[in-house]
Amino acid sequence: LKSAFIKAESSNPGLVHELVQTLIQKSDLNINLNETLLRLQGSDPENNCEFRSGRSDGIIEELNRKAAALKRILSRIPDEINDRKAFLETIKEIASAIKKLLDAVNVVSQ
Repeated sequence: LKSAFIKAESSNPGLVHELVQTLIQKSDLNINLNETLLRLQGSDPENNCEFRSGRSDGIIEELNRKAAALKRILSRIPDEINDRKAFLETIKEIASAIKKLLDAVNVVSQ
């Protein structure tokens, strides 16, 4: 089932999101899908690699670590959005994490 969803999503990006959104609406559940997805991304294990490559020099692993760090920071948004001071600090952390991720992307592309 998982591989079928992966295949369907790769050929039709957004399909799984639309399916889940439709199921939530049909079930009359009061779930904020964006908030839920943000929270779930923070609990995604670091070994669930976002980027893969034939390179074995550790650069891709570093890129994955930076991506996972950004996801963890982004997952805090729903909890901190109502606390102005904490939220502003989170925004600064997001900017820093994005810069680090872009630096890692630059290293990979060289």
